[in-house]
Amino acid sequence: MTDERIISIRRQMADLHKTRENYTEQWRRSQLMSLKRMIFENKAAMVEAIGLDLGRHPFETETGEIACTITDIEEILGILSDYIDPVQVASPACFAPCFSEIRYEPLLSPGVLIISPFNYPINLSLVPAAGSLASGNPTIIKMSESANHTSSLLAKLVPRYFDDSALAIVEGGAKETSDLLGYPWGLVFFTGSTRVGKIVSMRAAETLTPTILELGGKSPVYIDKSVPDMKVTADRIVWGKTYNGGQTCVAPDHVFCHEEKVDHFCSEIIKSTKRMFGGTDDPRNFDQLTRIVDEASARRLISAIQEIEESDGKKGKVIFGGSKFCDAKSRIVVPTIVFNPSLDTQVMTDEIFGPILPVYSVSSDEDAIRHITMLQGNNTPLALYCFATSDAVFEQINTCRSGTLVRNDVIIQFASPHLPIGGLGTSGSGNYHGRHSIESFSHKKSTVSKPARQLFEFGGIRYGPYGDGLKGRLLLLLTRILPQIPVLHTRRLVMSLVLAIGILFRTSFGHYLHAELDRLIKRRANAYLNNEL
Repeated sequence: MTDERIISIRRQMADLHKTRENYTEQWRRSQLMSLKRMIFENKAAMVEAIGLDLGRHPFETETGEIACTITDIEEILGILSDYIDPVQVASPACFAPCFSEIRYEPLLSPGVLIISPFNYPINLSLVPAAGSLASGNPTIIKMSESANHTSSLLAKLVPRYFDDSALAIVEGGAKETSDLLGYPWGLVFFTGSTRVGKIVSMRAAETLTPTILELGGKSPVYIDKSVPDMKVTADRIVWGKTYNGGQTCVAPDHVFCHEEKVDHFCSEIIKSTKRMFGGTDDPRNFDQLTRIVDEASARRLISAIQEIEESDGKKGKVIFGGSKFCDAKSRIVVPTIVFNPSLDTQVMTDEIFGPILPVYSVSSDEDAIRHITMLQGNNTPLALYCFATSDAVFEQINTCRSGTLVRNDVIIQFASPHLPIGGLGTSGSGNYHGRHSIESFSHKKSTVSKPARQLFEFGGIRYGPYGDGLKGRLLLLLTRILPQIPVLHTRRLVMSLVLAIGILFRTSFGHYLHAELDRLIKRRANAYLNNEL
């Protein structure tokens, strides 16, 4: 896409902001319905495109991409009305009568830039887009060049369902991404590696554009000795590790298993892998395994396996799979299980992002926590998994840093439209999904309304001069002892109450009461300032 095209789209989006049509519920709901319709009407084409990009089984695409995306859109449609009208909140009593509210408004013009990755090219582009559009933001999606078939498909489909002023697709590589980051945006939403996330963050900072970064990291698993069913545990870990060929940001990266259970776990995980991928000892027959995205990534993974194989057991042992069953040109990397690899090997120094599973034996819960903490260093994984029946063990594991925590399963948190998905530190910042998307893609504008009448000045207590300091002490005391005014859904009631108080203070009884209150407040104010209260 040329600079002229980008400038044209930005201009159209800016013009839409000026009309404020995107502030309305009708506009927001219409965009979400168009997004949902586009997916429904072109589901088969999307499954086919992703199959060409990743060699993924259609079922995985329909569940991990199509179904999850539609579920999130439907969740947002169901709660959208909650964010259209202002939300009333309490106000400090010392400012009465005062009415406070929060308004969820679109971010700055021209709109939001979403930079999506290759591994889930539909879900990780359209789910954040749904949150952005629901918040009233015109949106540009920069697709990954590594998922070129899906990118090309969306570039053709989006103009059929959306005006350029609402949603547009940008194709291309690093140059196009760099060009887009040269402009200011209301927000940049990036999903990808920590390395590229740093670059995106620095570029966005040049225009003071805020960012949401959905990164990754090495997500550990701990299997406690209290685990009741090792077959279930192995099945869930194999499923999560091999789903989409292991190219999932929240995939289990490595396993720490209690020494009393480690042999049983290794046996079950090999059985589980065979059972899920064809029931054969030869992994080359695994016809349902998703391909690695490109030859270079496949070579990186194969090299990591070979490093262990060539160490003659000094750097660990491959107990299932192996490099001889892999083919970089065909982008095939088979599920491979590595026992006790050295911490300086490739599989432990970098996020694996493929179907290789290192397994370690630990002596106790405390030993597992020590290993997890040591491996983390200054990094924080996007996910942490714990298989245990003990609540105490689960809470112990929770002392380790992570963006998300799951007990007795893996990766399922990402499919929930009710949970905020996001990292911490090196695994990202910000979160999204469902209502959390609207809150992340909206500006929460604080709005305060107060009548401008002399009656509500209350003797000008907040204005100078303060004389001997009584007024200042009185104001300080009032801010401390007066309660917050709760949300009252009728302003007339509040005004009537405050008016009655004002009239009371203007009567002779009011003058008497005012004098008595003055004496009482002065004593309490002096006591408060002398730290006697």
